Amino acid sequence: MNVRYRVTLSHEEREQLRFVEEGLEEALSEEPRPGAERKLSTGEEALLVATACTKPPAGQARWTLELLAGEIVRLTRHESISSETIRRRLAENARQVASALAKRLGGVSALNSGGCPAGKWARPLGVLGSPR
Repeated sequence: MNVRYRVTLSHEEREQLRFVEEGLEEALSEEPRPGAERKLSTGEEALLVATACTKPPAGQARWTLELLAGEIVRLTRHESISSETIRRRLAENARQVASALAKRLGGVSALNSGGCPAGKWARPLGVLGSPR
């Protein structure tokens, strides 16, 4: 297994031990990973994407990561938020939206629809609400 899937032997041994000690369900489930909690809640991420799909502020041709960070600070309880956090959340949402739409549309790329002033990643969100 470790050659085919490029995992270390110690990883394989840990998973085998976990299976023996805890059973199949636990061995296949993900354990919580270490690290800081996400800066934005699910609702705040939705607000971010919705904001990115609106017209940019007066005098701006498009939304930038810095402008979006400032707007999220203004609209939420956050005192500050980095443009890198904004970039990561937009990228993550783009992958999820594209994947969900590709499944629903039979493999059609959701990222080809365009139209959102902030980029192609946010435009398809409105389609997800109703089943086929």
